[in-house]
Amino acid sequence: MKTILTSELLERTTTDKDENVPFALVVGISSRESTGELTVRVELRGTCGTEEKAYLLSLEMLDSVNISLKNIPYEIDEEMLDTLVLCDAVAHALHRAYGIISYGACSYKRLERKLREKGVEREVAATVIEIVKKKGYIDEDYLARRVCEICLKKYWGRSRVLRKLREDGYCEDAIESALEYLDTVNFAEQCADLIEKRYMEIPEDRYEMQKMLASISRYGYSGSEIREAIKICNFRK
Repeated sequence: MKTILTSELLERTTTDKDENVPFALVVGISSRESTGELTVRVELRGTCGTEEKAYLLSLEMLDSVNISLKNIPYEIDEEMLDTLVLCDAVAHALHRAYGIISYGACSYKRLERKLREKGVEREVAATVIEIVKKKGYIDEDYLARRVCEICLKKYWGRSRVLRKLREDGYCEDAIESALEYLDTVNFAEQCADLIEKRYMEIPEDRYEMQKMLASISRYGYSGSEIREAIKICNFRK
């Protein structure tokens, strides 16, 4: 989504410009009952002719625009038109953001990354993230805890869980909260459960043992946790 500024919307030349013809006129404003958003219709006039465009304003961006509901039509300047263009981009990006959030767990950084991947400009994406933060739509502490629970069901070790949290873009406070939760987990016991699930018993062959150790370590367990897990498996026999 490219935010097109006024200069790109309509070209004007000082020689051909009629000072008596407004550059832009607000010719209509309507509201969406379901969302409270406003649609501002603007007539652009210049050397290229006349064109009407509609700009969507979200409730969160209304304070950024000095829009009057009276005395329509009325002229707006180039700065105001640029603001309308930006607000329109933010409103549409917000719709995308809410769709992403409703689809599944998402950190603020991951949400911003997804918006950028969909073509939303950096400035617009940053504005959307600030709005979502103020709304409190994303509870990173809770979501980070849920990520931990899901990873533990896959028998992941501590380091792999932490790597997942960082890859997903969770903030340091959320990760710190997740660490407190992980501190309650007995990873040696969990590693033993993984070994028994995958191998049934500890391999006696040295080569097979090395293969098992390499495989288990990729789950994110430390060497000491794996050694302790092997002892637990032998004790359970």
